[in-house]
Amino acid sequence: MPEFDMFGDKIEENTTNTDEDFVISNPKSMKFCLGHDDIENHLLELHNKGKLPHAIIFSGPYGVGKSTMAFRIAKFLLNEENNKENAGLFGEETNIPATNFNIPPDSKAATLVASGGHPDLLTIQREFDEKKGTKEPTIKVEEVRKINPFMRLTASEGGWRIVIIDDADKMGRSSQNAILKILEEPPEKSLIILVCHNIGNIISTIRSRCRIINFPKLEDKIIKQLLNAEFSNGDLSEKDIDVIVGLSDGSIGNAIDFADSKSVDYIIKLSKLIENPEKMDKVAIYNYAENIGGSAQLRSYDIFKKTSILLLENFIKIKVTGIYNLSTPFTSDIYAPLIDKYPLHEWINLHDNAKEHFEKFDKANLDKKQAILEFFWLYSNINKQSA
Repeated sequence: MPEFDMFGDKIEENTTNTDEDFVISNPKSMKFCLGHDDIENHLLELHNKGKLPHAIIFSGPYGVGKSTMAFRIAKFLLNEENNKENAGLFGEETNIPATNFNIPPDSKAATLVASGGHPDLLTIQREFDEKKGTKEPTIKVEEVRKINPFMRLTASEGGWRIVIIDDADKMGRSSQNAILKILEEPPEKSLIILVCHNIGNIISTIRSRCRIINFPKLEDKIIKQLLNAEFSNGDLSEKDIDVIVGLSDGSIGNAIDFADSKSVDYIIKLSKLIENPEKMDKVAIYNYAENIGGSAQLRSYDIFKKTSILLLENFIKIKVTGIYNLSTPFTSDIYAPLIDKYPLHEWINLHDNAKEHFEKFDKANLDKKQAILEFFWLYSNINKQSA
């Protein structure tokens, strides 16, 4: 709880951060957003000048902090109205511009946003399918149609009305068309943030009405810092963390998905199985599929699928850039010559065929073990992918 002196000014506390300050939680509850200070400073500068756009697209890779930043700016703007009520000792407003989006975690705005109960914030996202244990593939148009009437209401705090659309690139054409009207005629003090991983799926008429902010991948040192804070109890060894960081591809979201010792074990075993596409151990592959493809092993299968696609994406990037950026267990002495051996178009074809393969199996809810075996078959035939 912050302390104040007799004049109502906050007493500054020791600002040295510890690992406890960087524990990862739901984006609505996060107290920080590492790696994107430039973006925060840019948005803050626009706000302080009264030039914050009414609609923003946060674009970039999965799991780099886009949703966290969206809720961070929402909490800041919604908290601002409360601050005006108690700004000065004698009720006068103070015009000192903020230097970041930090607000007290126990403030009214932070508490209500974290609980999903703030009346001036509407969150639109894909619904969770309890039966399948996964999110729906698209955002329903009925959810998107809630935005227009919400934005036309008077803000309960007399300030901002904010909408955050998470996975906005999962909106169909009808859903995207449903928000065009409000983007064309936005009310005063309204903000819509579209969080998307693939901006190419957003129609041009929406893109042209929004300020696009591109989020870069996170540096390895930031991902390692967050993992060390998250797993300070020793659940992950330094070796485990190195494996996860090496495969995370600049995404703390990917890193958290991989973050347990079992997943690391699956990743290490996978690295051994795919060292040579033309000479693969069929018995070891079958045993691997048996271990992680059972009906009770849904998480293991998801880790395998995610790892396989991420690896192929990284192989393509390495082939294009010539920069080897994978670490343990995908050592450069084995994998650099492997990547170099096959032409770029064959790696791209393998990636596209593997992605289509997993999508087909998942959509039809087919046998996971067979999906794993067929991936290895595709991999072993890399030089025939373009045939």
